[in-house]
Amino acid sequence: MFALGEANMEGYLPSLQILHLSSNKALSGQLTLLFTHTWPALQKLHLGGCKLTVKDIRALVEANRNGYLPSVQILDLPGNSDLSGQLTLLFTHTWPVLQKLNLERCSLTVEDIRALDEANRTGYLPSLQILNLCENGALSGQLTLLFTHTWPVLQELNLSHCKLTSADGDTLLDACRQGRLPHLKKLDISSYSYFSGANNIPPDKIRKLKKHIEEVEAGMID
Repeated sequence: MFALGEANMEGYLPSLQILHLSSNKALSGQLTLLFTHTWPALQKLHLGGCKLTVKDIRALVEANRNGYLPSVQILDLPGNSDLSGQLTLLFTHTWPVLQKLNLERCSLTVEDIRALDEANRTGYLPSLQILNLCENGALSGQLTLLFTHTWPVLQELNLSHCKLTSADGDTLLDACRQGRLPHLKKLDISSYSYFSGANNIPPDKIRKLKKHIEEVEAGMID
C-alpha cells in the first residue's frame, strides 16, 4: 500500500484511470497510506471486499475533501460490512463527478439510508447516475426514507434481494409519479426464489412501475 501511494506521489502513475484493489483484506485500516497525494486521472476506484474500517472511510472522505480524487466517477465498495451505520462519514463533502456508487452487501442500516437521502438532498451527489444497494435487508419497508427529495440525474437503481415490501412498491410508484426519479431508466427489484423474505411487491404494482420506468427487472432467480 505504501509503495502504491509513493509511486503516485513521485508521479509514476500520472495517467492511471482504474485502480482495482478488491478482495485485498490487507488494505483494512491502511487507506491513509494510499491517499497522501492527488490521483489526477483516477476515474474508477474498486475497494470491494477489503474489510474497510471507519478509519478507512475517514481516509476516503479526507482524500475527497482535499481534492486528491478529482476525477473519480465510480466508487465500488461492495461487501464491506463495517460500512454499516457509518455512511454519514462518507458524505461530509460533495463528490462532484461521482456517477456510480456500489454499496452492495454492506449491511446498511436505517441510519445509512437516511444518510444517503440527506447526501442527495444537500447536493453532495450531484452527478450520481447509478446506485447499487443490492442485498441490504434494512431497506425492507424503509424506502420512504430514500425518496424525500428528487434524485435529479439517477438513471439506474438496484434494489434486488432487499426484501422489499408491498409498501416499498407504493413508495417507488409515488416517487415516479411525483417526479422524484425523473430520469430513472432501469430498476432492479428481482430476488432469489429460495430467499426467506424475498421481495414481495405485488404483480399489479410491478406492472404500474413498468409504465414509468423503461426497464424493470422483477423476476425470481433460482
